[in-house]
Parts: sequence; C-alpha cells; structure tokens
Amino acid sequence: NKLLAENKINIENKNLLNKGQIIANKDVIIKGNVENNKLIFTNNNLYIEGNLKNTADIQTKNNIEINGKNTENTGLIVADKKININSDNINNTNKLVAKDTLDINNKILTNSGKIYSGNETKIVNQKINNLGDITSSGKIDINSTDIESNNILANGDISINTKELKSKGKIYSDKNISLTSNNIENNELTAKNLKIVTDNLNNNTKIATTANIDITAKNLVNKGMIYSTGKNDLKVTDLRNSGNILSVGNINISQNKNLINSGKIQSNEDIVINSENIENNELIGNKINITTNSLKNNSKIVAKADNSITAKDLVNIGNLYSTGKNDLKVTDLRNSGNILSVGNMNINQNKNLINSGKI
Repeated sequence: NKLLAENKINIENKNLLNKGQIIANKDVIIKGNVENNKLIFTNNNLYIEGNLKNTADIQTKNNIEINGKNTENTGLIVADKKININSDNINNTNKLVAKDTLDINNKILTNSGKIYSGNETKIVNQKINNLGDITSSGKIDINSTDIESNNILANGDISINTKELKSKGKIYSDKNISLTSNNIENNELTAKNLKIVTDNLNNNTKIATTANIDITAKNLVNKGMIYSTGKNDLKVTDLRNSGNILSVGNINISQNKNLINSGKIQSNEDIVINSENIENNELIGNKINITTNSLKNNSKIVAKADNSITAKDLVNIGNLYSTGKNDLKVTDLRNSGNILSVGNMNINQNKNLINSGKI
C-alpha cells in the first residue's frame, strides 16, 4: 500500500496504477502512464513522462512537471511552487492549483473545475472550453485560437490573444485587461483599464472599468452597458448601440462610418463624435462636438455647456438643447422638433433651412 523513500523515487513502467501511497522527501520521477487513485506526495519535485489520470491527490512542496498526450484530473493536483503541463489534451473537473506559476502548453483544454495560480497563469493552446473557473491571485496570459469560457478572474493583469472569444461568464481583473481577437462575444467584463482590439465585438451585458476604456473595432454591437469612470475612447467603424454607453470622463467616438444610437450615450464631461452618418436617440454630455455628413436626431441631444455640430445634413425631429451656446454649421437643416439654447445660437454655412418646429 505504501512506497516510501527518504531520498528520491524513480519509477520506469509502461503503466503505473497507484491505489496506495507514493511518498518521497526528494524528487519523484515516473516514466510511463500513471493512474493515481490515492496519494502521490513529495517534499520536492514530481516529474511524469506519460499520460496522467488522477482521481485522488497529487501534492508537492516544490514543482510538478507533466509531459504526456493526455492529462485527466478529477481529483486534486497541488504544487506549492510551479506546475508545468505539456499535453495534447487536458481535462480538469476538480482542482489544479499552483501556488506560484502555472504553465500550460497543449492543444485542447477542457475545464469544468477550478484552475488556480498564486502568481501567474500562462496558457498556450488551440482551444479552451472553460465551464468552470480559471483564476489567479496574480496575472493571466492566454494565447489560444478558440476560447469558450465561463469565468476568467485575476487580481493582476489579464491578457488574452485569440481568434474567437465567447465569454458566457465573467472576465474580471483588479488591474488591466487586454483583449485581441477577431470576434468577441461578451457577457460581463470588468477591469481598471481595458483595451480591446477586434474586428467584431458583441456586448450582451456589461463592460465596466474603474479607469479608462479603449476599444478599436470594425463592428461594435452594444445591447448592454459600456461604462467607464475615466474616459471612453471608441475607434469603431460601425457602432450600433441599443443599450447604454456611459462615462464619468470624456467620450470620444472616432474613425466611424455609421453610428446608430437607439439607446443612450452619456458623459459627465465632454463628448466628441467624428462619423460619416449618425442616427441618434439620446445623447447627453457637458460639451458636445459632432462632425458628420448626416445627422438624424430622433429624440434628444443635450449639452450642459456648449453644443457644436458640423454637418452637411441635419434632420431634427426631437430636442436639440444647450444650456450654453448652440453652434450649428449645417448645409441642409430640417427641423420639425425643438432647437433650444440658453446661450447664443449660431446657424451658419447654411444653404437650406426648413423649420416646421421651434428654434
């Protein structure tokens, strides 16, 4: 039942089935496939050269290194320092814990349990199917072709580089998050500072930061909330917002061809929008500066200070209001709503003004 050693244990066997205890003060080295149903423990390092199926406990006071085609863990794997796994297929349904760093290099990682590191987690592979939690008290760095994930949580920075990211749970960091992906479908994303570079971003629920947001995208569809206590910088070609884009600091929307806002865009500070075509429902800011070819305001544009609009065509069927001055450099202006200002109002560079509402 027990294999005990004051020094190291070296086992070479094609297939090792452990139903008892393997305990050593120094290294445990196993060359061959391992099925562990009870306990493997060492005060130093554990090396496994082969497939691993663990249903019980594997614990080391130092490092764990696993090199094999398949690694399956339904039990507990814990290293007081580092874990390094090089395996084509990894399936974890329980706990995989490295109290220092965790380094995974494989093809397919399936996790329905908990993967944890105390300092840093690095994952390089082709596919991640995470139904559980990937967490770290430090930072997380993931480079994978395809990610479908529940929770990715870190106290440090999170960096994810992938072609496809489908997040069904939370991506959370106390510090900074950087996402680079062709396509992102987001559920809940929270960070201090957030940087996203993508072709397509679909936000279903929440993107929130305690500092700044920087998003570069070809297409952004927001059905939920994008919120920043700092500034919100959106370099988006096609932006469709049916939710809320909110910022305590400035909002800057640039490199834009089409902005369809059927929700709300609001800032406690200034809003600057450079777009070819804008259709707006609700836009509220301190100072508002809009440069566009075509602007259709269906409901509300409200500036707590000054409002400046430069456009070829402006169709206003709602309220365009400023408590400061209203400066409209518009070639063709058609107003059937209200254009109101507490301060001065200036309409220039105008060829056609059709007012069936109130100015």
